[in-house]
Amino acid sequence: MSPSAFELLGGDGLQAPFPGWALLRIDGADRERYLHSQLTSDVKALAEGESHVTALLDRSGRLRFFGLLCGRESSFDLLVPAAVAEEAASALEANVIADDVGVRTIETPDMRIVLGAEAVRILSTGSLKSVVPVRGWGSRGFITWDADPVELPEVDTRIIEALGALAGLPRWGGEVEAGGLVHETPLIDSAVSFDKGCYLGQEVICMLENRGRLVRRLALFELEEAVQEGAEIQAEEGAVVGKITSSLADPLGGGALAMGLLKLKAK
Repeated sequence: MSPSAFELLGGDGLQAPFPGWALLRIDGADRERYLHSQLTSDVKALAEGESHVTALLDRSGRLRFFGLLCGRESSFDLLVPAAVAEEAASALEANVIADDVGVRTIETPDMRIVLGAEAVRILSTGSLKSVVPVRGWGSRGFITWDADPVELPEVDTRIIEALGALAGLPRWGGEVEAGGLVHETPLIDSAVSFDKGCYLGQEVICMLENRGRLVRRLALFELEEAVQEGAEIQAEEGAVVGKITSSLADPLGGGALAMGLLKLKAK
């Protein structure tokens, strides 16, 4: 990735296509209480017009999906990986019994991410309705799906992926997938609240946190050149201690960044 990405973020900002995501809208009088009891994040602490990373686990503490949850006046918007959008909607609906909660998919053509000072200024005007404010990717900004075009330089989606890697944001199907352990990923720091009440999978999360019996964890590597996804990570003596999940150009210029699952004893 070119160093100009950081120069753009230090100026007015940048924008890029944001494919691979889908939007779920959760409404109803019981929406906040219900989501708070299901998701790993502190939903009750989420202010209107703000967003945070969250996840849904199964009862054994395994990941079902993660996403970005945004508070609205009369609903919550949840951005999830498009590959699991249908399963995510079904999973959220599954435990709705007597609750006044509805889950529906919202069409989101031409989803884009806009970062930098101009994005913050646009957000402050309140002129955009179809947006999810975000923090991460090296800057504040927003994700939008039907706003008027923003007059900012457009960069390749790979730049956004690299900025996300630096910020510890995992890729669905790369660094994280259904059935994985949240503790093996940066989601344990960004998506899990240890201060809220009960939620699905909480007992397993607390057990792993207290006992620390993980065998691997996602790590960020700085390399001289890009490598193939799935490449083995070897210790100095040649033992295989992990594998690469993604490899991208370094935003500082020269070399590459890679993320990989590394055996903890190999650190």
